[in-house]
Amino acid sequence: LDIIAELDDLKKQKEELLKSNNSLSEELKKLEETAAKEGVVEAEIKKQLDNSRMNLGLVDVKGPGIVITITPKTDIFGSSNTGNSRSISEDEIVHIVNTLRYARAEAISVNDLRVTPQSGIKVSGDGIWIGTAGRINPKDK
Repeated sequence: LDIIAELDDLKKQKEELLKSNNSLSEELKKLEETAAKEGVVEAEIKKQLDNSRMNLGLVDVKGPGIVITITPKTDIFGSSNTGNSRSISEDEIVHIVNTLRYARAEAISVNDLRVTPQSGIKVSGDGIWIGTAGRINPKDK
């Protein structure tokens, strides 16, 4: 029964993300049309287009960055060395991603999968689902 509720939540998230993605794609299309028509503000519109593409995860970004490796502990006083470590929850992953966003990170990836403001994050079993990219195993990296 929990799996069905989780699946329904994921479907709702997907619908919301698709609507948001469609809205951003329409905005991008309008900006591209405007850029083609008006030469005076071309540079500013190009800058906005490039920024939108980066935010949508459509282009790779280059430059300095950080790598965060997360090793969850079994409890507040224990360490994960016992082999019985718990999985990290989706709330914890979302919190970390949002903290990076608030710190003005230009691009965020989880195991090389780009996380955009439209990406959903869900933990199920021992896997993490990022957007529509599918399941990733957190122990792969």
